[in-house]
Amino acid sequence: MLSRKVYEAQAAIIKKHVATAGRDFCYELAIDLADYFASDNPRFDRGRFFKACGIDGYHLRPLPVEYVDADWNSEMGRGPEPIGADLEQP
Repeated sequence: MLSRKVYEAQAAIIKKHVATAGRDFCYELAIDLADYFASDNPRFDRGRFFKACGIDGYHLRPLPVEYVDADWNSEMGRGPEPIGADLEQP
């Protein structure tokens, strides 16, 4: 298991380069490191790590479009329901 010193050193290195390397690049690097650290230590605190990296509040990764399934009925073995099908007919 890695020590707190390692987490702090990595965060300080990322924070040092946010201005020159760019926030997006540092974010991706921090995500990858955080994934590794979390696999190494189940008590690893992502929020605290991102704050130490200087990218606080930027750690929520958006889901790629393929994870957003507008037609979930097809996976359930049913076809898509027409719009308004759930409304009561007069």
